[in-house]
Amino acid sequence: MVHAMQNAVRSVIEENGLIAAGDHVVLGFSGGPDSLCLLDILCALREEMGFSLSCVHVNHGLRPGEAEEDQAFCEKICGEWHVPCEVSVADCRAAARSLGLTEEEAGRRLRYAAFSGRAAALAQQGAARVRIAVAQNRNDQAETVLQRLIRGTGTDGLAGMDYLRQGEDGFAVIRPLLDTDRADIEAYLAARGLTPRRDHTNEENEYVRNRIRNELIPYLAAHFNPNITEALTRAAANTREDSRYLKECAAKQLFDAQLEAGEIPLLAAEEGAVRLQGTAGSAGLPVLSVLRMDLSAVQTAPLPLRHRMLRMAFAAVGLVQDIAAVHLAAMDQLIEEGRTSSLTTLPGGYALRVRYGLAECLAPAALREENRPAEGAEADTASGAASCSARVLTRAELLAEIRRTSGSAWQDADGGAPQGALSDSEAIRAYIYSKNFSGAGEASCILDADKAAHLLTANRPADDLPDLIEFRTRRPGDRLPLKEGSKSIQDYMVDEKIPKDRRNRILLAVCDGTVLMVTVGMVRPRCAAGCTAGPETERFLLLEMAMYV
Repeated sequence: MVHAMQNAVRSVIEENGLIAAGDHVVLGFSGGPDSLCLLDILCALREEMGFSLSCVHVNHGLRPGEAEEDQAFCEKICGEWHVPCEVSVADCRAAARSLGLTEEEAGRRLRYAAFSGRAAALAQQGAARVRIAVAQNRNDQAETVLQRLIRGTGTDGLAGMDYLRQGEDGFAVIRPLLDTDRADIEAYLAARGLTPRRDHTNEENEYVRNRIRNELIPYLAAHFNPNITEALTRAAANTREDSRYLKECAAKQLFDAQLEAGEIPLLAAEEGAVRLQGTAGSAGLPVLSVLRMDLSAVQTAPLPLRHRMLRMAFAAVGLVQDIAAVHLAAMDQLIEEGRTSSLTTLPGGYALRVRYGLAECLAPAALREENRPAEGAEADTASGAASCSARVLTRAELLAEIRRTSGSAWQDADGGAPQGALSDSEAIRAYIYSKNFSGAGEASCILDADKAAHLLTANRPADDLPDLIEFRTRRPGDRLPLKEGSKSIQDYMVDEKIPKDRRNRILLAVCDGTVLMVTVGMVRPRCAAGCTAGPETERFLLLEMAMYV
């Protein structure tokens, strides 16, 4: 059993080019069954395959007591097996609140940030090539495919996880256990006499992923297909072939469409992972601030290729995720209309702009540079205020706004929408997310108008808010409502470490001294607490600022 499993994992590594002699492998090590199994196998293979190995353990701070025991276990195992182990302690709940994410997604980002940090340090120390290994198995693959299918994913999503993917920072992420069943992992550990740590929250059904694992897949196996895991992973493998081919075609078209030769130097198909060189910074590859494409080449590309071209182009300027169907629909409309100087914004302050026969993918840095005032110039808050607006929209009006800017990217109430379309609630959620951003040159946010009206004044209806709100710089007495109490805008700017020479040039959305929105060059603006809008909101307050400094 033990040797058979080790040989099977070695075959996956060799057939997919996951590890070569001289590589350094950074393993994400939680101490659970999967990562303990992979650590044991990699330790058995490292000498004969000629690679070095280290671990990163992330303590998310979510299970007091148990989390510290997990950390001690990982440090003990690594010490006994002579594997260097780096521990990262994080506050997952605080990160989730700060980033507006679920704890599950915030934890994933924290883990990969820790893995990448270790990989970058090793690269700086002279490691020839660093690979990040994670321990997802065949059952994880089935759960991933099913979860994405429920959400209405496209072809690339149905392809599931690959054995190798190029990370956002240039370091490849490898999955040597992707063909291994969870039951075989447990049998391997038993045969080796290894007792892993167990996370009891995996048995709770608070998260969607856990409900899929604990309820949906067993139900499908009992009532529809006893081999549901194999069926889902087989479907993913078949789809992955189609997805790879489409990505190859899109990458070639993007290479031909870019205006300046060499912006994306060449197409690289590395160990089955199609990627564009020049899309990562920390591994020594350049990140662009602007990528310009011939507009007609983008217009004539079939939609499946165009969408992949756009994703690849924005990856080259730093936006590697969060491009949803509503954003693709908005970019399609912009490209097809082809009006010079038209622009649509994306999460994180990125933008697609059309002008003079070009389609330009812009990073926040490019927008900052374009809107930088001339040397010695004073900020003109009056002209900045003239380009700002406050609007109150009903739910129907907001859906009409989404339809106008995003095309038919979601399901109408009377049906007839394309397969995989977004529901009204999903479209509203995606639109709110895309509009809540702060980048150079512009910022916007969407709040619940009724909650904002109650916060500001109980004597005026929400429809009067546009006449009450001022767009201006700070004044004495301005206060920002927080989750508990409020803070003066002066104290807020000090706490955010905003330089003194900038504080009087930052525009705010204010009513009677209450700050509704403040933009300080962050990915997302800081808005007054208690006004958050969502799919259930009936009236929306849309605040937009442009040309601030």
